[in-house]
Amino acid sequence: MLYDLVHVAGYDRSQAEHMLTSGGLRIYSTMDPYIQQIVDEEFANPENFKFNDRWALDYALTIYDEKGEAHNFSKENMATWFKNKYGYSKYKLLYSSQENGMAAIEEFRAGCFEELGLVETEDNFVERFTFTVEPQMSMVIENQATGEVVAIAGGRGEKEGRRTLNRATGSSRSPGSVFKVLASVGPGLDTGMVTLATTYLDAPFNYNSGAPVQNTSRSCSYKNLSLRYCIAYSMNIVAVKNLTYIGPETGFTYLQDLGFTTLTAGKEINGVIYSDITQSLALGGLTYGVTNEEVTGAYACIANNGTYIKPHLYTKVTDSYGNVILDNTAPRTRQVFRETTAWLLISAMRDCVNYGTGTRVRFPNMDMAGKTGTTSAGWDHWFVGMTPYYTAGVWTGYDDNTEQTWDEMHTSEMLWHAIMSRVHSGLEYKEFYKPEGIVQVAVCAESGLLPRPGLCDGCVITEWFAEGTEPQYECDLHYAGRICAYDNKIACANCPFAYEGVTLLPKVDGYHPDLFTGDPSLMGGNTVIIDNGDGTQLITIPDLDHYCQHTDEMLATPGYDSIIATQMAELEAVRQANEAAAAAAMNADVASQDG
Repeated sequence: MLYDLVHVAGYDRSQAEHMLTSGGLRIYSTMDPYIQQIVDEEFANPENFKFNDRWALDYALTIYDEKGEAHNFSKENMATWFKNKYGYSKYKLLYSSQENGMAAIEEFRAGCFEELGLVETEDNFVERFTFTVEPQMSMVIENQATGEVVAIAGGRGEKEGRRTLNRATGSSRSPGSVFKVLASVGPGLDTGMVTLATTYLDAPFNYNSGAPVQNTSRSCSYKNLSLRYCIAYSMNIVAVKNLTYIGPETGFTYLQDLGFTTLTAGKEINGVIYSDITQSLALGGLTYGVTNEEVTGAYACIANNGTYIKPHLYTKVTDSYGNVILDNTAPRTRQVFRETTAWLLISAMRDCVNYGTGTRVRFPNMDMAGKTGTTSAGWDHWFVGMTPYYTAGVWTGYDDNTEQTWDEMHTSEMLWHAIMSRVHSGLEYKEFYKPEGIVQVAVCAESGLLPRPGLCDGCVITEWFAEGTEPQYECDLHYAGRICAYDNKIACANCPFAYEGVTLLPKVDGYHPDLFTGDPSLMGGNTVIIDNGDGTQLITIPDLDHYCQHTDEMLATPGYDSIIATQMAELEAVRQANEAAAAAAMNADVASQDG
């Protein structure tokens, strides 16, 4: 409100402060008292927090010597004092109880008097301290059809005073994986560069800087995973590969249109230039972070059929004479995503709730979708979800970035469930609006392209597409013909391990034949034109490493026969192991039947 009075209504800060405290303003709030009461009750309910609370201490001490001179000590001094005294590598003013925190205060205060050579009395020191329960949380619930924030929680615990920190609007935190939808998959679908069926190989991948991208499980599946799967199960490498393909600039532009105000395209900090136009944008790697209010507003755009409305806490503000000073009764809107894109994202986020990382939020008799988000160090955890009625975001984390436990992190989903199930109690069942122009097509799950009869039969799935983006070409990964038994690739002309069969060729990320205006069969260093939905650009198709190692050159290399003999022995060992495993399985089956 203060910001709007200064930057929208044009008052200076002192005038705005006076008007807020004693200016007779009438503020028409968007708050729904019923929903706000539910939020307040559930935030105060200890049953929702399945962990032991910790208490963060904010402390300041001033000691006066015999001459009346002041000696000041901060919380940073306190942390350093304990670190030095006991040899701690780290020491945080974070305690399992307030009693333990008070004991630490008394020990530190006594140590300060001792170092100054003074004797503590009742009137020669002043100290200030507050305890804040941790981990902290915030929540925003928005009516996506109007942009009105109907309920908000800025933190846990008793409010200690006026205008205290509201973590929903005043804390910028890393959004983690909730940005996969907003910065990577959503822009890719909306530009037509990819579909939910588009696959990427979930294998080790590095940023352009050389740093490896880590999946949340710290391991790779080495499988071709679709963008739908990426959203449902939060696959980091797939999201980063996709943003690399569509371009970080594209993702950055969409995020700006989605209302994020803390992004930077280039900021110098201590002589170093920081920019959010990077591959890590897909995982919420930002210079400054974002607020819960803006994250919830961006997801509300998806729930509102791709139309963005800036979240707001009031409809209008009038002065003591009834004159309108601020007016939000008809907020501006803008179409960020196509209606079809919004529906496809909701379709994928339904899977997150029904099968993936967000199953803890489910409650019956309501259509819902959403996305989890966790930062790599466990500092922040999010769940942002929507129903046809409301969009809500919950954040959990420590104010000082202490790493959370599993129970602490996943309180975001549990609290979302506890609150939103009550909010929707008694509301009529609805499903998200499905626009015209959505079609369903059978595709090969490995390539995301049309299945090849007889080759893709074991992995045919159905997927939704915006009309006009359906695949036009057949699967380019399943291959029938001469195969190398050792490399499981297309056999070279004189390969000693060749046999007739079917195999899955290696996936080459960034090669999407549906998008090429030229001949999609051209492979290996060919420059072609690609239509990315916003003009065209020249790219080079990478060399496809589809052939085995047994080239004529390799077979002509001195000593190749020993290499072949070794490989043959390896194949024989694998064959014998497979036969033994099959025999053991058969014996176990017979034994179970006899029993």
